Amino acid sequence: MEVLLEGAKNAAIGLPPLLRYKYKVEEVVPHPNYNVTSRENDLALIRLSAEIPFNASSEIKPICLPFEDGYGVWDALPKDGETAYLGGWGYGLKNMAAQIEEMDQAAVTIWPKDNCTHSYRGDRAKKITPKHICAYGKAERDACRGDNGGPLMALMTRQRIFFQIGIVSYGPRCGYGVPGVYTRVSEYLSWILDTMDP
Repeated sequence: MEVLLEGAKNAAIGLPPLLRYKYKVEEVVPHPNYNVTSRENDLALIRLSAEIPFNASSEIKPICLPFEDGYGVWDALPKDGETAYLGGWGYGLKNMAAQIEEMDQAAVTIWPKDNCTHSYRGDRAKKITPKHICAYGKAERDACRGDNGGPLMALMTRQRIFFQIGIVSYGPRCGYGVPGVYTRVSEYLSWILDTMDP
């Protein structure tokens, strides 16, 4: 198994239009309480066989997790009705007919938990909990098939950086009437720290 990381598009400065880097996967560590039916605790860590060289000139940059000083949990979630951003390789962000060749992104709107619960009232296997975030995009500009595991991001204006607040989990219609459901990252920071190897 390999992980594909995509760098910036650099055609304007004479570099290839898309830089991609492949890393072999050494280990996948799913959350021990993941439930395949309800999709609760839907996240995993991937350990790569080589270190990713993050530096000022690197095309690949890490994303911040929603910690505050001293590693206390800071829930960086935008308020209901505000905008978050997602990225992915799936069918729903650009073209419903085929999986895309380049990573795409879309803006989505955070939905209130009560509205989201109502949207999924017919699916008894799935329950919206405080460990979820719901967000809704426009038709064909939303998370879709192939985007699972991708980031839901918030732009924190004060820091001028993106934080990963969610992970694409499930959603039936790719922006057609039902919000997508995301795993809320801030609920799992302790597990992430305890599970990571230095």
